[in-house]
Amino acid sequence: MLIELASIFGIGFLLGVRHAFDPDHVVAVSTVATRTKSLTKSAVAGICWGIGHTFTLLIISLILLPLGQTIPEKLALLFELLVAVLIIFLGISTLLFFIKKQIDDQDTKLRSNEKSFLIGIVHGLAGSGALLLLTVSKVAGLSEAAVFILLFGLGTIVGMLTFAIIISLPFVFLSKNTKGIERLLGTFAGILSVAFGFYFLYKIGFVEGLFL
Repeated sequence: MLIELASIFGIGFLLGVRHAFDPDHVVAVSTVATRTKSLTKSAVAGICWGIGHTFTLLIISLILLPLGQTIPEKLALLFELLVAVLIIFLGISTLLFFIKKQIDDQDTKLRSNEKSFLIGIVHGLAGSGALLLLTVSKVAGLSEAAVFILLFGLGTIVGMLTFAIIISLPFVFLSKNTKGIERLLGTFAGILSVAFGFYFLYKIGFVEGLFL
């Protein structure tokens, strides 16, 4: 029994790590990580994203699981739509950030930790429906479900921490050497975020049927 639970909880952690690298997560957090010249700040931003994500998942799951309820499909799609809009906004914000840097060549203050936490909360809303179904399929008791979700969240934090550091490496290096390339990469990250956001919007609205 203990071995079985340990195996299930280990799967929860690994699924959380893998979940952190979903395209919408990667695109969203890259818009934050590209704006800092510090690996430490990028790492903290990744952790804050993961904490916000885990906070939302835990709260929603612990409210709905005891009631034996899941999130209705339409509401889950609306949460996904909110993520698509957020990704577009982050992309535009990143573009404006690097355009401003190109004009005045000064660092712009960014409250990246607060922003990362809020991004994580929104992404947690979008991922809560799938996690509820996954949790119900793996464990039975509420306490076990809470542990499973927390380990899933811990895996997500580790995954996003790793990605935030990786994505920020070229910007930390280029900020000390070739600022023109730094701006080019940052602008590309913003354009990619906007493009992916509109693609995600189309997928949710027409492929998955929210607008139909």
